[in-house]
Amino acid sequence: MDIARIQVKLPEGIWHAQVNREYPDLHLEVISYHILEDASVLHMVRLEGPQAAEAMRFPRSHPMSTDFHVLHQVPTEVIFSLRTRGIPMVRAFQKSEVILQTPLIFRRGYGTYTVLGSRQRIHALLRTFDEMEISYRLESIRSAQERRSKGLLTPHQERVIRYALRRGYYDVPRRADLEDLSGRLGLSRSGLSELLRRGERRLIQDHCESHAPGLEVTGSKGRGRPAPGRRWRTREHPG
Repeated sequence: MDIARIQVKLPEGIWHAQVNREYPDLHLEVISYHILEDASVLHMVRLEGPQAAEAMRFPRSHPMSTDFHVLHQVPTEVIFSLRTRGIPMVRAFQKSEVILQTPLIFRRGYGTYTVLGSRQRIHALLRTFDEMEISYRLESIRSAQERRSKGLLTPHQERVIRYALRRGYYDVPRRADLEDLSGRLGLSRSGLSELLRRGERRLIQDHCESHAPGLEVTGSKGRGRPAPGRRWRTREHPG
């Protein structure tokens, strides 16, 4: 079993892309999902940011969305469920029979997917993306057992880094700084800084060690499986 991280450019017509375009600093994630036989998807979605409530208008009114229900709402966070049809990537995931890990993160017009499956199924997914002319970037692929055995972060490090990511600490420009995060987490500023640096170092070191030359792949049209050292070019990619 392998695990791959893939960044996919969202088609303009889906509500996820509309939210990303109108509210580029808003955090959008799918907490859980279920793909139905007709390729429609039941989502549970979380929006976080000052304009979270306003941004709900896109999924609520989208012509391909139904069964919209607000489950939780505070000034800077909303959680809702809905059913959506016509998402091109869903058909590709169904066809390749890979497992999608949650949460699914959507930011600035791109979805980040972590998928589990055999190397053959993951490459079948990429070929399907090519056939459907879906732009993507394969960021990494490795043995799932290798990932589990490394234990990169302690549970506390992972919770804090995930929280910092959600609050916008890693955004450019930053939406939260060490002072803000340390106060919310009940940590000293210096202690939080050290915790983040140690965790970041582990993640960066692991990333550099696991990304061999020629592994990163970008795709556009169907060209099959890449040869060693070959890099596919995509029509569009993040700057």
